[in-house]
Amino acid sequence: MDIFVARQPIFDQYQKVIGYEILHRSGPDNHFIKTSEYGVDETEEVIMNSFLVIGLQTLTRGKRAFINFPMQSLIKQAPTLLPNNTVVIEVLSDYLVDGEVIEALEHLKGKGYILALDDFVFRPDMIPILDLMDIVKVCFLSHNSKERKDIAKLMRYKDARLLAEKIETMEDFEEAKELGYTYFQGHFFARPLLLKGKDIEAFNPTLLELLKEVNQKEIHYEKLESLIKRDVSLSYKLLRYINSLSFGLMSEVHSIRHAISYLGQNGLKKWLSIMSLRRFGKGKANELFVSAVCRASFCEAMATQVNLDNKRGDLFLVGLFSHLDAFLDQPMNKIIEQLPVSKEVKDALAGESGVMKDVYDLVVHYEKGNWELFSKQARKLQLKEDKVAKEYFHCLREADVIFGIME
Repeated sequence: MDIFVARQPIFDQYQKVIGYEILHRSGPDNHFIKTSEYGVDETEEVIMNSFLVIGLQTLTRGKRAFINFPMQSLIKQAPTLLPNNTVVIEVLSDYLVDGEVIEALEHLKGKGYILALDDFVFRPDMIPILDLMDIVKVCFLSHNSKERKDIAKLMRYKDARLLAEKIETMEDFEEAKELGYTYFQGHFFARPLLLKGKDIEAFNPTLLELLKEVNQKEIHYEKLESLIKRDVSLSYKLLRYINSLSFGLMSEVHSIRHAISYLGQNGLKKWLSIMSLRRFGKGKANELFVSAVCRASFCEAMATQVNLDNKRGDLFLVGLFSHLDAFLDQPMNKIIEQLPVSKEVKDALAGESGVMKDVYDLVVHYEKGNWELFSKQARKLQLKEDKVAKEYFHCLREADVIFGIME
């Protein structure tokens, strides 16, 4: 059975990730797992395989996994197959509330599992379940401002914490915080706040000079070495990067000259681009950086599959800089004017149609769990969906490693 799993981060008020909602699909013909179409045993098999095949650490980076379980799976106590300190059990608000469901939830709660009520819409018969919940998820797109306030007032006298989902703008995020919501989910962290725009030129001038130098047709390694040595932090991080486990070197590299010679132009371009992004992202959610690096690795990995092997470096930059508007709080069309990258990369970032943009769209649809659009894009690029899914999680692991090195 092919496994298709995506994740969406859940943040606290400081934009730190506290967990990930796991979005799963049963296979090429089923966009979502539904109990009416998919047997309970098969549902449990897909969920368990997701953890065993892909790995919990890869999926959640050590954070909790928020998983929606069908009602019959809850009654059968299927969540107990997973450790109680790794998951949050999501309960749909449209479940039939009866004694069997209440008993199942009480049993799970007694075993130390965290329970979350998903897509909350108040009904009087929901009160027994509501009293058992640790987290209540409220969709901001489905409720107007008054309804959001009313729910916040109702929950003021409950023990559960509120999670605002489908938060699409920074304004929504601020409103939710003001109303007393504790957790937040949505794409707000990846949207630019244009009132506080930053200029690329305002960042580390040495880093920018290095980025321009390494993107020349012919580079001068002596000049690069001299520039890197000016910045102690850059020198340290280059050596840490080259000596990381991901390179698997037989012996440690101790000199800047050796490091840049080993990496070569393409390797240096990748490392400097990642370093630039990390500097640009100071004060931003770490998840933004992880997502950008994962997209970069994925786009690069797809190069051979879409007959763009000679453009691997450019595809890497398309993925890496795809969140740059959010990092700098500027419109992308303004940012790309200042970027020392090829016209093809700029065109893809600007949304111009082409194979590079198609590859970028593929990874975005996958990471958001837009399965129908993902399938359509995979067909367009003549790619096998199961291979794309495996490559995505390989890139996710790589992004986690790079994030650890860059910390």
